[in-house]
Amino acid sequence: MRSLLIMEAGFDPELERSAESKKRSDYVNWDDFFFGVAVLSSKRSKNPSFPYGACIVDAENRVIGIGYDGLPRDCPDECFPFATKDDSGKNTEKLSFLHTQVPFICHAEVNAILNKCSADVAGCRMYVERFPCEYCS
Repeated sequence: MRSLLIMEAGFDPELERSAESKKRSDYVNWDDFFFGVAVLSSKRSKNPSFPYGACIVDAENRVIGIGYDGLPRDCPDECFPFATKDDSGKNTEKLSFLHTQVPFICHAEVNAILNKCSADVAGCRMYVERFPCEYCS
């Protein structure tokens, strides 16, 4: 690589360089970056109570899947309930199960796997902004 840079660009990377030609040293590390992607993806969630986001990364630090908690693909948000409390402010135990978001929401971790752009997720890492539920774990 060095000989190619010298030959084609007249640039020797091993010579002393000025401060303007050095790379930044204050860039974000990979873990913080991918966690940030998971947090940013949660901003797409329609869940009013706890928006979740997830990011799947392969061994070469490439994002291969992103997801957020929401309804399955092609299900209009306006047709499903997002309630966690009834009108009096009581918890969902007082509501009919089908009048809550619980049976309809697809978790961020599952959506990230369903939306992956890779054949396999073996050996990959998943970043989520909150501790996953027992099913997603």
